[in-house]
Amino acid sequence: YIFRTLVCSPKLTPEGYRIGFARLPEDVNDFDFQRIFNYGLALLELLTFKDECAGYIAVYDLTHLTEEYLGKIDIKLLTESINLIYNTSPVKVIQSHFLNVPSISETLISIAKGLVGQDVLQRVVIHEKPTDLAKCFRKDCLPVEYGGNPNFKLAEMAEKHKRYVVEDTELARLRDSLEFVGGLPQHKRQQYSFEDFELGNLGRPNVD
Repeated sequence: YIFRTLVCSPKLTPEGYRIGFARLPEDVNDFDFQRIFNYGLALLELLTFKDECAGYIAVYDLTHLTEEYLGKIDIKLLTESINLIYNTSPVKVIQSHFLNVPSISETLISIAKGLVGQDVLQRVVIHEKPTDLAKCFRKDCLPVEYGGNPNFKLAEMAEKHKRYVVEDTELARLRDSLEFVGGLPQHKRQQYSFEDFELGNLGRPNVD
């Protein structure tokens, strides 16, 4: 089920953004936060090297979140993942939408609020119903599960993502060739910025 937890829309919004969907498995026994985090890193690598959209819109569906899930979440790893996505990664998150938010998620939300800036919090939207997404985005950018395109099913798209991540030999070569030998030298820290690598400046988004 790991591959079904994180899925990206194949079609960009009119603004050139790509929507990503994160969902919990129905069965808590299928939930392995470490493996999901590792898969998320692989997807992040794929998007960084391959995608040319102007930014990303994150949709978090908390339908199956229960106390059992909270007991299996590594808080330190959750903290690192939030910091990576919103503060460190060159991938630009434009908005974050939350669906089916239960009251027990207050702890996780409090952690997230302490890690991201006020500008990020201002771009958070909480929906009462999953179908409310259709009021924010064109239906052809949404999967059928959220009232969108009947030809876009999350499970089918997840299988395509899986093939890209597992079988992409170019990415595999890049991973094997990378060498991490320590932090960036002090005298070079002002020479580079993640802003130099913002997505969306090099390609032509496939938008109708």
